[in-house]
Amino acid sequence: MRPAIAGVLLLGLAACQAGVQFPQRHTAEEASYEVSAASEILVVYVGAANCPPCTTYKLRDYPVWIQTEAYKHVDYRELNFPQFQRTNEDRYWPEDLRWVRSAAYARQGAPRWIVAVDGRIVSNERSWRRKAYPLIRRLVARKLKP
Repeated sequence: MRPAIAGVLLLGLAACQAGVQFPQRHTAEEASYEVSAASEILVVYVGAANCPPCTTYKLRDYPVWIQTEAYKHVDYRELNFPQFQRTNEDRYWPEDLRWVRSAAYARQGAPRWIVAVDGRIVSNERSWRRKAYPLIRRLVARKLKP
């Protein structure tokens, strides 16, 4: 087991010395500065049938959200799972969004809002009102800023 760990460490060290760049996750704060008029903002909502907070979001916040200016400027994708314990199963994720689950390290649990800017995950939030929605509004405002 120890030789395997040493091998991985040596490979990582060699890659760093060779100047290999590993993909970086951007923070929400960094993303707000990197948004341009051409930027694509993706919002992935992960909900579940057995999730009371998901029901609250769908009844209270979602109808308001789809009427906002911000909604018009994002690619909003909604994934509804039978159980919040099964949100990590491939069969429930569309092929074109599996990268989001992997990049955001999204495992089990709902509700969840994953936000990406230009193909980079910037947020993986469990709170719509306190975290996800304010971030999305800031990103869209930055996108629309002349």
